[in-house]
Amino acid sequence: MLVVDDDVQFRGYLSELLDSHGFRVLQAANGKEGLEIYRRHHPDLVITDIVMPEEEGIGMIWNIRRDTTAMPIIAISGGNRGYGADYLRMATRLGVNATLAKPFSHRDLMQAVQRLLGFDRQGVKDE
Repeated sequence: MLVVDDDVQFRGYLSELLDSHGFRVLQAANGKEGLEIYRRHHPDLVITDIVMPEEEGIGMIWNIRRDTTAMPIIAISGGNRGYGADYLRMATRLGVNATLAKPFSHRDLMQAVQRLLGFDRQGVKDE
């Protein structure tokens, strides 16, 4: 799994949460770094912020979707001067599988992750 967010504390928080649920987590600080890690490691899922320096999440999502439509992607965004919902709608148009507006709950994140990775309600991977 790949977590991409320019906020080092938030990225660490997400990584620790996912790690505590048994997921191996790779991290990137921006879309450019995230795309490089995605292409090198082929994670099972990408969770990305939208507004970041270097390259934004929208550019990374666009590039991933050029490569494949099969990669599950969760887009996350905060307020960003009141445009967070607009960024998430844009990400949806690019083909992300789920969106979460910051702040979101542990439960909402884990439900989205488990749904996209094919887990049932008890957290068991569907075969």
